[in-house]
Amino acid sequence: MPCIYRTMVKFMFYIVIMMLKIQQKRSTVMGGLFFSKGSFVALCWMMVVWLGACNAHRHSDKKIFHYNESSGIASLDPAFAKSQAVMWAVHQLYNTLVEVDSNMQIAPSLAKRWEISDDNLVLTFHLRNDVFFW
Repeated sequence: MPCIYRTMVKFMFYIVIMMLKIQQKRSTVMGGLFFSKGSFVALCWMMVVWLGACNAHRHSDKKIFHYNESSGIASLDPAFAKSQAVMWAVHQLYNTLVEVDSNMQIAPSLAKRWEISDDNLVLTFHLRNDVFFW
């Protein structure tokens, strides 16, 4: 189960703020507390336990890549990459045959060289020998 640290913090913060607002409103109307100090301490203790549980999900032996995209990624298949956000995410995962360098020139990536036929209809790419596909 993934750690939902930020969501839990926001949720617990929201509940505490709402309880304090309700307590303030009830205190002025009824002159009493809406929740006891014990229930507030129990709520804080639950928040500490939930936040502490997130530390058990450490993966020191694994390399984890986090990619934050607010609009969501529809597909990681390069054939279906239609929007710029999806294209950027796909480019982080897959190499291309050639790339554009800083001078806007075509540079080799997976292909070490390429040939174009005389009629400009056939492109032949010669792949590097140190590239493996799973």
